[in-house]
Amino acid sequence: MKYYSVYDLVGIRISDAYPWIDTLFITHGVAKEGKEDYQTCKQKISIHFHKELPMNDVRFIGDGAYIGENVYVDEQYGVRIERHPGKPLTLRVSQECNEWLVIALQLCLLECGRTLIHAAALEKDNQVLLLPSWGGVGKTATVCRFVREHGWRLLGDDLVILGQGEVKPFLKPFVIYPYHKDLFPELFQSGENHTVKNLVVSNMMSRMIPGVKRALRPFPRALAYLRKHNPQSMRVAPTKIFTPDQISTGGAPMRMVWLERSMGHKVRYSQIPCETLASKAVSVSSVELFAAKLESVFHMCGCGMLHYDCTIGAMRQIILDEAQKVSCALLEIPVEISITEVGQIIYENLLEG
Repeated sequence: MKYYSVYDLVGIRISDAYPWIDTLFITHGVAKEGKEDYQTCKQKISIHFHKELPMNDVRFIGDGAYIGENVYVDEQYGVRIERHPGKPLTLRVSQECNEWLVIALQLCLLECGRTLIHAAALEKDNQVLLLPSWGGVGKTATVCRFVREHGWRLLGDDLVILGQGEVKPFLKPFVIYPYHKDLFPELFQSGENHTVKNLVVSNMMSRMIPGVKRALRPFPRALAYLRKHNPQSMRVAPTKIFTPDQISTGGAPMRMVWLERSMGHKVRYSQIPCETLASKAVSVSSVELFAAKLESVFHMCGCGMLHYDCTIGAMRQIILDEAQKVSCALLEIPVEISITEVGQIIYENLLEG
């Protein structure tokens, strides 16, 4: 078994038989490896590989989903989730399980009074600026600008852990697309990657990839290979982009600013109610974390494996509790402004705001 821990919150153990451990997001800077730290965690996840999932104790409820006593099976993604009192949340899988692992991690964090939130986050003097938003708004460009030019430290450009008065880093690899080439010229000029650099071709691949993934779902080894060698983007650990003193270990939230790309022609900064920001943040974060499996989370609530107030309800309450403690605002940035300009625009408007 291999053992990992996400701080002292969630421990994850993975059976040696699991064949795709090198593509799991937790093994690339998100979690710390080691049995001792794993044992101190409040919640636990256990991952086991099966060529065929046990199905004798579940009944079909539609669209590849099965339920039983303390069991939910997602046939499409090749995972059987078991939840028994006093035992780790168990994933028995026949395929690579990144999608379900992030869901399981989120469910365990919620039981620790924390949540993942889809946001960029930066820290200075123990004070954290949270920038929740949709994907593609310019979060990666923003954190690069703040860290490289203004002395802030990185907590994450996509997801971070929020709750109980603090923000903890969640250092997933940066996903670098062709439109990031001006931000990371050294990565594109090194010749070490094979990422498609033409934006037209990249956009066409964006439309094709979901269908390709669905087609490859029954062939997990091929799907794992595609993830590892995706020609549309590259994944780079933050530690390869920033120095250790540019990466934060956490801090207290001081401001939350929702970033929005607007169809107008002016940048606009305005205060908004904390309830509005929390509603937007929990909705977009749910889409990001649960993706196509949001319905499965509701199935698990429906059959009693989970409780709504401890999952989606808890997520909203945690984000709202933190938003109520800080200044909340909306920053609208016209879509005509390029990604490379976004970071400086955000910095200038936040100083004024």
